[in-house]
Amino acid sequence: MASPAKQTKFELESAVGYLHCLSPIKTSKKNGKYFDCLLQTGCEEYHRLVAFSTGKRPAFVQSSLEKQAVKLTNVRRTVSYTDAAGFDVMFSSASGLDVVGTAPFFWRQPASTTRLRIKDILSLGPRQKVGELHVKILPDGVVSRVMPVDGAMKELKEYRVCEETGHIKLTLWERSILSVEPSKLQDLPPRHQKMG
Repeated sequence: MASPAKQTKFELESAVGYLHCLSPIKTSKKNGKYFDCLLQTGCEEYHRLVAFSTGKRPAFVQSSLEKQAVKLTNVRRTVSYTDAAGFDVMFSSASGLDVVGTAPFFWRQPASTTRLRIKDILSLGPRQKVGELHVKILPDGVVSRVMPVDGAMKELKEYRVCEETGHIKLTLWERSILSVEPSKLQDLPPRHQKMG
């Protein structure tokens, strides 16, 4: 597969849709800051969106949480990393995001975020997305640590979780820690966890 620098780039355009599965801010191999999400552009059509304008992330968060349709302007399509027949959407500092409220199709959760079992997670390759989990949080073996993320100190907690098909180590980001209770079954939303 071609590297991002060598990929075919398309003309600037606009897109209307819903945002799903927003990631935290990440650092690229070239030390650039970015975040990604899924952009729903049809009833069953989803594309990976990579945003290099991290200052606009709060607008993405609000639109995603409130399930509001957005219009993205001055975005660029590139050959997809994950879908050979599809494309990714690149959102730069020159791109814009406006809330339009609704789209000509309904908001729909992507199939890739359906509930997974631990045996399915163990068979995933590197960089594959983990959907929603329904697991029991084991009371022993909790490890807490604080680390710098985007210039601020954030807490991460490592838990052991299990269900009928196996057990695994799971790291929860700060925003999800208070939502879990050891020894109880929990539904954990996608993108709030890191598998270890």
